[in-house]
Amino acid sequence: MGKKYSIVIIEDEPAATRYLTTLIGEYCPDFSVVGNAENGETGIQLVASLQPDLVISDIRMPVMDGIEVARRLTESYPDIPLIILSGYSDFEYARQVIHTSVVEYLLKPIAIQTLKDVLGRIKENLDITQRRKQWNYLRSLIRGNDPIPREPSCEYWLALVWLGGTKTLYGGSEESNVLQSQNKINGEGDGAQNLNGGGFPHSFILSGRKSQEYVILSEKESCSFNEHMQHLIEGVSEAPYYTIYCPQQAVKEAALYEQIKTMYAIVDRIVILGKKQIFHEPPSDFSYHSVPDGKVWLYLIQTGQVDNAQRELERILGIMEQEEWRLFEVRSYFNHLFSRLFTELSQPVNFLYPQFTYNFETILAESANYTELGKQLMALVEQLYVALNKSKSNSGMPPVFQEILRYLEGHYHQDVSLSVLAERFRISTSYITKLFKKYTGQTLMEYITYKRIARAVELFAVHPELSVKEVAALVGFEDQCYFSRVFKKITGKSPSEGGASS
Repeated sequence: MGKKYSIVIIEDEPAATRYLTTLIGEYCPDFSVVGNAENGETGIQLVASLQPDLVISDIRMPVMDGIEVARRLTESYPDIPLIILSGYSDFEYARQVIHTSVVEYLLKPIAIQTLKDVLGRIKENLDITQRRKQWNYLRSLIRGNDPIPREPSCEYWLALVWLGGTKTLYGGSEESNVLQSQNKINGEGDGAQNLNGGGFPHSFILSGRKSQEYVILSEKESCSFNEHMQHLIEGVSEAPYYTIYCPQQAVKEAALYEQIKTMYAIVDRIVILGKKQIFHEPPSDFSYHSVPDGKVWLYLIQTGQVDNAQRELERILGIMEQEEWRLFEVRSYFNHLFSRLFTELSQPVNFLYPQFTYNFETILAESANYTELGKQLMALVEQLYVALNKSKSNSGMPPVFQEILRYLEGHYHQDVSLSVLAERFRISTSYITKLFKKYTGQTLMEYITYKRIARAVELFAVHPELSVKEVAALVGFEDQCYFSRVFKKITGKSPSEGGASS
């Protein structure tokens, strides 16, 4: 049996207190009377001392009546529900507490069934409140926020689930969530959910670093490891592919944060596009693959040979699929190619790079297999062709401007201004401004900002262990909060949604 909810009774008639205590003990097994007081003043003191889950108070008492008790509870303990005991003659008097913490009324003499019904309804609300508190506590634990330890603490079966091929990356809607579609989860804030069905009322799901990641915890005392695993598998059964990492040892609350950090590092290295996997231990062998030369594909893109570029991409993806490349390898490979592509393009289209790489991350997460990935990648490349064609009229840029762009490639993270460039390249600031407007459609600072965010997107993708503060500093932002605002303005998502570690 689970936890009993505690009750404090405030009643000036000892016989009535004994009678009510007996009824609760015999007919309401989910509750336990932990204290009683004969007037409202001592009752409030008892509530302060015991912090009960529920208060039951008579309405007419000496020293402090039930009306004042309700007002004091609402002011000092708004989360503690209150049941008022009253007779028929006190109904109008009792109406004074309508806007306080009173949740139910019991008429004297108390009927057994009425008491059971009232406490049954309150238990449902207390269960929800208790789960929400536990959910928030666990979320703080796995984020390393060091909440006040609970006594007694629990042990949990812990799992990290990575869902692939679903439209949940970076804050996807709950409706599109595969786990949500199983009707086993109710949303509970911050894009995470708690398991609520299938006979697992003591399991919780919390959001991971990205929306396709979930941390699942099941109380060891409430279910076996096999039951925990069965529920996990049922929850992801409709996902195109997934990776579950679920150690067979229960984890104590105090160790959750360090354990989940270790699990993040492992899962980052084992997800394979299109493959359903379950691990209980880290793989003993991380083999690495030969890397296909991407120069041909880049050349075909740069020269506008769309059909040939598509065939070359299919060849590259075929090698990856056959050799079962891990997702981080696929991401790293294409991010490297895209970085080279934007560096080598003759037109200054660097301002497209942040959105381009962000779209690639979305495609990588939402593709259920390599065929889908290939189609979406070529669609992304074709969007780049459109932008390149629009910029052809800007060809023939002056050599000095080409030198400026090359200079910014290596110095975008430094404090570069119009006056700095004017002095270095011996041209006027107004001429530099005109060059940027003509050939990039941006001001100097806009160009540098997009360059910085482009690099930040790449760093978050390749080095998910870096914090927002660290990436901000690497790309030239001194203020982390300002960096986060700019990042969201350009990419549409916050750094944490873009893969940054907390």
